[in-house]
Amino acid sequence: MEKCITLYFMVDLRCCWVFAAMMLACSGPAETSPVPAPKQAVEEPTPEPAGPVHLPPDGTTDNDPARQVEATRTEDAAPDRPVAEAKDPDPVADEPIETAEEPVAQSTLVLAFDHRVAGKPLVLEEALETTLGKAAIKTLRYWVTNITLRSSLGDVALPGSYYLIEQTKTETRTQITLHDVPPGEYTGLQFSIGVEPEKNHHLDQFDGELQAGISMDWAWKTGFIFFKMEGTLGSKKFVYHVGEDENFKTLTLELPAPLSMLQDQESTLTVQAALENAFEGVGAATAMFGPPAAAVMNNMPAIFSVP
Repeated sequence: MEKCITLYFMVDLRCCWVFAAMMLACSGPAETSPVPAPKQAVEEPTPEPAGPVHLPPDGTTDNDPARQVEATRTEDAAPDRPVAEAKDPDPVADEPIETAEEPVAQSTLVLAFDHRVAGKPLVLEEALETTLGKAAIKTLRYWVTNITLRSSLGDVALPGSYYLIEQTKTETRTQITLHDVPPGEYTGLQFSIGVEPEKNHHLDQFDGELQAGISMDWAWKTGFIFFKMEGTLGSKKFVYHVGEDENFKTLTLELPAPLSMLQDQESTLTVQAALENAFEGVGAATAMFGPPAAAVMNNMPAIFSVP
């Protein structure tokens, strides 16, 4: 009986070994885990010294866990937004390009005053026959101011136009050169004899050639002498020293033919002065104020003309 039990145990144990061998054969060779290679030491770069840290007003930083959590919540809660269409970054391309306009070339006008007595050119102290007797002029001075050129397109006033015309023993000036005159066709000339009230009483605020102390202003009162002419008429002397606001006179002269002024060109316009007409209604007298002075200035339209 003992032999039978021992034999059965040995047979049963052999069967277990056979079954285990069959299972190993079916599962294939066992996988082996790779042996990890030894790690090489990596030299870490020496960190550069950090600059000053600018903290937000609440004292936290971007590395603060609380801030990172809050940022994550904000991103998760934000709804999806549509992506804006890209636009031309150069708005200048749509704007008009401005170009600098070249200045228009101007013209130059020379006003030539032709002084005459009885139709002849003025020669100082030369006696010439007039309707009131022989006249000899030894001094002639007057202010020409506020020059304006007239045209069908509108008047052109020339600023700062205050000039002294004179013919004396020591000084002769009978021409005015006007620069920067706009080109065009002009049909008339306007100017004044004397100084307008706004400037007549302010000898410290001069314009153009206006100045005091040249014997063309009053020594005993404020104001300019507008027109001065001295000499003899017949056997008597005459002295015309005319000023005062009420005697300021503006003349408008029509041109016999249109004056065409071109760019960068100089034109000359002659203004004739028939000086013997100043005697009408005055004669050999001293005319400074009152009716004699007014009579002299009222004769101005008969004196000046454009031939």
